[in-house]
Amino acid sequence: MAQHLINPPAPQLVDKPSRMTRAKRAALDALADLGSNFVEWGTPPYAVSLLAAEMGADLSNLTKTMRGLERAGLVVREVARVDCRNAISGDHMPRRCVCYWLAETMAHDKAQAEAWRAGSAERAAKALQAMRF
Repeated sequence: MAQHLINPPAPQLVDKPSRMTRAKRAALDALADLGSNFVEWGTPPYAVSLLAAEMGADLSNLTKTMRGLERAGLVVREVARVDCRNAISGDHMPRRCVCYWLAETMAHDKAQAEAWRAGSAERAAKALQAMRF
């Protein structure tokens, strides 16, 4: 019996290039748009649920789209603690969420996010001063 029939060769995994669909482009655009306004959306990374709400997209479909973008190397996935409003307690509570960074701007976004967080006490003091009569 031939040796190649006893031990068949292992299948070769081929990296197929990912198609850039309208859904993928829309997800990348939404991620970039959220990152351009820290005042309204906070600092990156952004949760998939926030992206879905902003895009008006189905959460499960967007999650699959984001996984494809991650495999293509266009976004970077991170599990992060995000403050979310808890309906039962009526307060904000940290919760673990799957969040994404744009891969091409991740280093720049991290630096901007750190600078934004570092100045938060000063911004809060100015806002409080402005609210006083």
